[in-house]
Amino acid sequence: MEKGKGFSPPRRLGGELHKTSHEIRRALDARIAAEVAPQFSGMSGMVLSYIVRCTELGGDVYQRDVEARFQIRRSSVTALLQGMEQTGLIIRCQVAQDARLKKLVPTPYGMACHHKLDAVIERFDNGLQQGMTPGETEQFRAMLGRLLENLHRMEAADTPKNQDNG
Repeated sequence: MEKGKGFSPPRRLGGELHKTSHEIRRALDARIAAEVAPQFSGMSGMVLSYIVRCTELGGDVYQRDVEARFQIRRSSVTALLQGMEQTGLIIRCQVAQDARLKKLVPTPYGMACHHKLDAVIERFDNGLQQGMTPGETEQFRAMLGRLLENLHRMEAADTPKNQDNG
């Protein structure tokens, strides 16, 4: 067979998910930058929304909560939160019980950005779902959940092997 003609590489589900995720993230980041604030990334927006929602519900949020909720390493969360603090979205407040802990609190500017952000994400999400019935949307969510369960099962099965080699 002549090189480049008639050959199509296998379509791998993981690759398609990665490509789709990348394109969604890029498009959403562009909208957020244009409509909310240019310093925003999708991740800082998600973290801000998490902090605002927890605060509105009367809960306290700490760095470790962000790490756990978004499955991000400590060093990455530290850099992200420092950037959010420098742009005036959040402040860190010491906790009386433990001086090492810093509670994450949205600023008034952060709250305003959150509300704009929420509207942008809602419109974006509605656009992604165009042409899908509510049943198809739920079925898609169920399939994504199953993929994630399969991934966690694969990771758990690989863990003992990786520990033996270390």
